[in-house]
Parts: sequence; C-alpha cells; structure tokens
Amino acid sequence: MKRTIVFLIPFFIILFCSNIFGSEVELIEPIGTNGGINWTSGIIIAKGSGAPSPDVQNPAQRRILAKRAAISDARRNLLETLEGVRVASTTVVKEYMVENDVIKTRVHGIVKGSKVTDTRYMSDGSVEVTVSMSIKGDLLSLFLKPVGKKAVTPVKVIEGGTSKPEVMPEKPVAEPAPDVKGTSESKVAKTEEPKAEEPKAEEPPPLKLPDYTGLVVDARTLKLKPALIPRILESSGKELYHSDVVSPEGAAENGVALYSRDLTAAQTNSRVTNNPITLKAEKVSDKSPSDIVMSDKDAEIFRAIIKQKGFLKQCRVMIVID
Repeated sequence: MKRTIVFLIPFFIILFCSNIFGSEVELIEPIGTNGGINWTSGIIIAKGSGAPSPDVQNPAQRRILAKRAAISDARRNLLETLEGVRVASTTVVKEYMVENDVIKTRVHGIVKGSKVTDTRYMSDGSVEVTVSMSIKGDLLSLFLKPVGKKAVTPVKVIEGGTSKPEVMPEKPVAEPAPDVKGTSESKVAKTEEPKAEEPKAEEPPPLKLPDYTGLVVDARTLKLKPALIPRILESSGKELYHSDVVSPEGAAENGVALYSRDLTAAQTNSRVTNNPITLKAEKVSDKSPSDIVMSDKDAEIFRAIIKQKGFLKQCRVMIVID
C-alpha cells in the first residue's frame, strides 16, 4: 500500500501542474517564487495562501477571511510575477511602471481584476488560491502604445512669487536680398548637351505565394528569450515584423506572437489555422535576446507575405523555441 502511495505522488504532482500550466509542449517560464507565465496560452499565473484568524471563532467566517487573505497574497505575487515579464528587448514591465505613473496605475488595476482559477481548503483551516490574467487585451495595449509624458511649457519666476509662461523672443525676419542685375554675359544661357538615359534594371517578378493562413518561425537551438512584443528582422537590422505591420486591435486581441516548445504543435495551433508557412530563423539579434533575425532569402519571402497576405495584421504568428 505504501509503495502504491509513493508511486502515485509524482503522478498527482504532474497532473496538478498540467491542469494549471498546460501540456509539455507549452512554454512555461517561472518568474519569482510563486508565479510564472505560459507563453503558449498567454496567461500569467500566481499562487497565494491565507491562514485562519485566531480571533474569529465562527468556522465559516474563519474560512471566508482565510480565502480573502489568500486572494490578496496571490494578487501581490501576481504583480511581482508580472513586473518580471519581458516586454521587448531586455526591458521588463517593472521598468515601464517606474518611468510612467499612468502605466503603473493601470497595471495595478488590471491585476486587481485577475480571476481566481483554483481554491484549495486545507485541513488546518488555511486556504491556497491560484489567480491568473491574460497578457492580451488591456495589458498588451499599454505597451503597444505607451502613454508618453506631456510636454511642459518653460516657466519663468518673476518678482512677487508669481509665475507665468516664458515668452520666447521672436527671431528677426531677414529681408530679401536686392535683385542685382548681372552683366549681359551672365544672361547668356549655357547650352548643355542632353545626357543619354541609362537603361533601368529590370525588377525580378514578385514571389507568388500559396494561400498561407499563418506564420511559424522555427527558432529552436538559438536560445531565444520570449517577450510580449518580439521583433523579426532582416540581416541588415531592418524590421520585418513590427508595429507598422500589425494592427493595434489585432495585436491587443491576439498578442503579437505566442510560443511553443514543439514544432508540430505550433503548426497545428488554431492561431495559425490550417495552412501556415514555416520559416527557419537564422539567429538571435546581438542587441536583443528576444529579436529574431531571418536570412536574406526568407526575408524576401517575409516581404512578399506582407504584400500579399493579411494574416500578419492579425498577429497569426507562432514561434518555436527550446
């Protein structure tokens, strides 16, 4: 009997983790001590616990208060987890919150609205809670178009303690130079022989692509770091997949890109529907561990996708990493 129990313990642990985080092909990144992010489903998860108050005698009231404390603890851990999530390049959410009070306030509001996805009542009266929130929607919209600081009019302090906007002196307008008549020799137009036009190089015919419905980027073995807003570049560093390609509505609704650990799972993901094209990433950018660099050949295919297909606007992109 004891051997059976010992054998079943790892099974229940695996089953519990798979119910919360997902299958093995999904990309899960632990952040902090009590949370993590599922980069395949676009969900951030955190746990919290609450102990019963010794001052409350009613068992039902003790359990309610313990659950309330557990939810508060879980959301504090969720905020800590979210602060460590990469937005783009090496920048994490916390840096945006430090630089911009509006983003900080909105992030706190989004965390407060997180959902309780699992509640466990312990034999000692304590409660464990799991909360989750999506990286899409309102959260991602904050970083697609960050709220900038308002321009401040320079202020000059005058006597008496009052102040008023400083008036900048107007620059003098230069008078037009007088028309100086030239000599008769300067009026004689010089005749130039017409130059022969150089023949224009013929442009190669555009690539004709099949009816692709999504894009899968194979970035395995490259040690790519997932981010909320990844970029895809050509070898020169010019952006191929960026904010001008995607629609803000599509990015906020679907996420700029999602990730998987398995190529087949990515190719059959409903995000890229039934006929995605798969391109192999050449390397990771030297400037950012979250940016993908494509070969010149695949960059040409990528530009043809932008011109001929509309699925990139809806961010139908899956990225496969180890």
